[in-house]
Amino acid sequence: MLHTERFSGGEKRAQGRLVDGLRDGSWTFWDRGGRRYAQREFRRGIRDGWALGWHAGSGARRHEVEFVHGLQEGRALGWHAAGGVAWSGEFAAGLHVGIWRVMHADGGRALEGGFERGLRAGLWRAWHVRGGLLQEVEWAGGLRSGREQRWFSGGRLRSEGTWRRGLREGKWVEHHSEGGMASMGEYRLGMRSGEWRLWFVNGCVRAEGTVVDGTIEGWWVHWWPNGVKRAEGELRRGMQEGPWRYWHRDGSSDSQSTGVYSDDERGEGLGPIAWLSGA
Repeated sequence: MLHTERFSGGEKRAQGRLVDGLRDGSWTFWDRGGRRYAQREFRRGIRDGWALGWHAGSGARRHEVEFVHGLQEGRALGWHAAGGVAWSGEFAAGLHVGIWRVMHADGGRALEGGFERGLRAGLWRAWHVRGGLLQEVEWAGGLRSGREQRWFSGGRLRSEGTWRRGLREGKWVEHHSEGGMASMGEYRLGMRSGEWRLWFVNGCVRAEGTVVDGTIEGWWVHWWPNGVKRAEGELRRGMQEGPWRYWHRDGSSDSQSTGVYSDDERGEGLGPIAWLSGA
């Protein structure tokens, strides 16, 4: 005899056979709108057999995967609501193994890479919706570990650097979509550290200075896009500290911004010359 489970409002939620109070055999599941979204096989309360899914809105097949004694096993497939494979791969004892692929709705590749004992491993690639590589990165033991490169949709290089045990390490470079470098600097244990430099799209230097454990520290200099110096001074804990000098785009001094700063706030009436002279 079939057993029916219902939502609080009386709508049918699930239906199947019970044996000693445990789900057994094929069970069907519906959402509150009365739309079937899944069919699952059970044996004495444990998932065992095929699990099928449907997109509730369209009724199209959503996924299929087989369970063996409660664990996913073998080939698994998923589909987009409008049709076409959305993802594919294999399970072994409930773990992702081998090569898995994810597809865009139009059928183009979206993501591809391998698993070892359920963890990402080896080279993984991602693609833009309209084609062309989006990213390449190495994985080991479920962590990014190795070289990474990213590209803009037009094909230009966007960024490149290295990961070590899931943290950025060493030199990283970012580029403008129009071409040319946007920033360059070092990472240590996942945090920006050391000297960093930034550029405008036209190739002129935008700013340069130092970072310590992810915090902007030390002497920083900024420029206008036309190459004229814009500001220079010291930063502590990311805030302006001590004398700072500012210039307008035409190279003339910006007396309203120039002054002595404390915790990012400018002290009234104290310019750097007066401060240095002890006045």
